[in-house]
Amino acid sequence: MRFKKLGSILSVVLISGLMVIPTGIASKVYASVSEAINKLIMVEDSVVNEFAAGVKIMVDEEFEEPKDWDGEKTKKIVTIPNQGTTPAFIRVAIVPRWEDENSNPWPGDVSSDVVKITYTKNTKWVNGNDGYYYYNEIVPGGEKTDSIIEDVELDTDKIDKEKYKGKSLIVDVKAEAVEASSEAYNAVWQGLNDNTKALLDKLLGITK
Repeated sequence: MRFKKLGSILSVVLISGLMVIPTGIASKVYASVSEAINKLIMVEDSVVNEFAAGVKIMVDEEFEEPKDWDGEKTKKIVTIPNQGTTPAFIRVAIVPRWEDENSNPWPGDVSSDVVKITYTKNTKWVNGNDGYYYYNEIVPGGEKTDSIIEDVELDTDKIDKEKYKGKSLIVDVKAEAVEASSEAYNAVWQGLNDNTKALLDKLLGITK
């Protein structure tokens, strides 16, 4: 979603990305959604993973498009449906970043003091403290997660408005899914911390 207001300091883009492991070695599916022009761009790598046959997810967004965006709180509801047939573990990374007028990376402030993302309270999402939020439930095929975020806001009082003029805020929503099995998550999500492994094992009924 990209919005510009004449004379405003910036535009905002909220992009959704997927990393799906459907069936054989490893696969990535990235979806970029520009809701302002209702255009969906998808690039798919067909390499697959044997641990995740039938896993297919997407990022589903509910977004209230402002006529002019100048940093005010903007509603953005994000859920992850499992469109496949295989029960899945799902994790999500929310990554803000900046681009300049030519869509090149730009070193803008993405701290939580400036880019304020409201995470949904009282849901099943658990912060893994590794850059990801993990869904504390196995998601069957045909069902979806609770929303992970509610809105995005920019504190324009904490940035140099002239410096940021014309720049774009990108909020990447990157979702990943693997088959709900210990073999799959250990093979694909390597390097998980003990708390996250305990969470996933508990969902599988594994006790140690």
